[in-house]
Amino acid sequence: MHSGACSAKLDEGDGMQPKEAMELSKMAHDKGMPSGEESTMPDGAPARDKSVQGKAASNFWIDALAFLTFLISAFSGLVLMRNPVAAYYLEADLFSRELLLGLTRYEWMHLHNHISLIFVVLVAVHLAMHRRWIARICFRARHPM
Repeated sequence: MHSGACSAKLDEGDGMQPKEAMELSKMAHDKGMPSGEESTMPDGAPARDKSVQGKAASNFWIDALAFLTFLISAFSGLVLMRNPVAAYYLEADLFSRELLLGLTRYEWMHLHNHISLIFVVLVAVHLAMHRRWIARICFRARHPM
């Protein structure tokens, strides 16, 4: 004994019943998914999911801020390295003398320490955002094909 769905003629295109195809198309439309043809952007590129675009944008800004904080930290580190503390022990105004750009050694150390802390936090966020990729790479390294 055959059910009604099995005995009905199949649609010639994809082997799906017309009623089933209409239901799937309606479900795809309700979920905002393209039905039949892939949706595209005005420039012809395939449309991306908004959550993917949001992740890419946040990844870009996290990486850009991390790079900027790295540059500031490296520059302030070079300023501090160029003027070592040992050279100032002979002077009474150890931390009050201006080094560069109107900032004293104390201010450069403050800037360097705070920016470096922000950099470490941004790198931690970056690693957390890419934890699945890191896990896959580590797994492949331990279990080569």
